[in-house]
Amino acid sequence: IEQLQAKEKLLAAENAILTEKCQAVQVTEERQADFRVLENGENSDV
Repeated sequence: IEQLQAKEKLLAAENAILTEKCQAVQVTEERQADFRVLENGENSDV
């Protein structure tokens, strides 16, 4: 039983890390999209 609880804690910790990474990736992708929009806007002005 103790081993199962330890595994559950490890899995929960891994899930937390993975969700944090996924959220960070989503944020960076959104920022990259914003930069592309800015670049396209500047290019269209020229």
